[in-house]
Amino acid sequence: MNTTSLDRHVSQTAAPNGLTVLSEQLPAVRSVAVGIWVRTASAHEHRSQMGVSHLLEHMVFKGTERRTARQLVHELESRGGSLDAFTGRDHTCFQAHILDEDLPRAVDVLTDLIRRPLLRETDLSLERNVVLEEISTVEDTPDDLVFELFADRLWPQHPYGYSILGTRESVGALRSQDLRQVHGTGYYRGNCVIAAAGQIEHERLLDVGARLLRVGPVDGDEDHRLDQGHEAEEKERDPALQPLELESGHVSPAHPAGERDAMQAAGPLRMSPPWGMNSNSASVSPSRASKTRACCAARAAT
Repeated sequence: MNTTSLDRHVSQTAAPNGLTVLSEQLPAVRSVAVGIWVRTASAHEHRSQMGVSHLLEHMVFKGTERRTARQLVHELESRGGSLDAFTGRDHTCFQAHILDEDLPRAVDVLTDLIRRPLLRETDLSLERNVVLEEISTVEDTPDDLVFELFADRLWPQHPYGYSILGTRESVGALRSQDLRQVHGTGYYRGNCVIAAAGQIEHERLLDVGARLLRVGPVDGDEDHRLDQGHEAEEKERDPALQPLELESGHVSPAHPAGERDAMQAAGPLRMSPPWGMNSNSASVSPSRASKTRACCAARAAT
């Protein structure tokens, strides 16, 4: 594996299977914010399946092969931690904030969410109604709706203009097999970035995630298609679905290129966040600050 130092206390490792691991050590804290960014989101959807990535993000919390929905939440919250997720245009992120000693537990829960969701048809109708309610809430909230209208006008012929939540028609037509298809083609190790910030050494993060860094099946998941065939699949992706290298269209003061990362870090704190669990929270706290550090590190690697 190739590990490089990007800055003081900031390290990056590129695993042979394509997984990227990033960490920033913050000696002054006793907590860790850790997340797994999957390079599959609304910009990779077809119009007829608008919102499938966001619905998948919801559905993985309904249970996995190893944990029930209650166990997924209880495992970290019983230790004072939190589990969260959001869907953006380029990435879907699953993240946790925990005490530094609970890092192995958090990584295990996050990888369980990503690798082993049940995606049962029986859970879909309930979760679809939750998303439909979110769509109605956005339509009734002008400071959220304006971002939907802005994207639609800015990218009328590109998936960047799609609603991350989808429409009532597209969400209503989605079935569990559609979610499994997105999961099977996008949720593999070479398409993920693990980023952590807090009281953590990079070597420890690598040790905790060792089984994910290996090439080949993990824990006997021979049929999980974690690595094989995806390189060719990426090359065959519809060019119209490729992300655009564009800045968001909000008006802001001019700033030197060297301050770009700082502006990106401030962005989630001053603008409406991507859609996902607890997406309406706008409070600024030490935990949010460390999560933002991890988020910026992951964006830099994708």
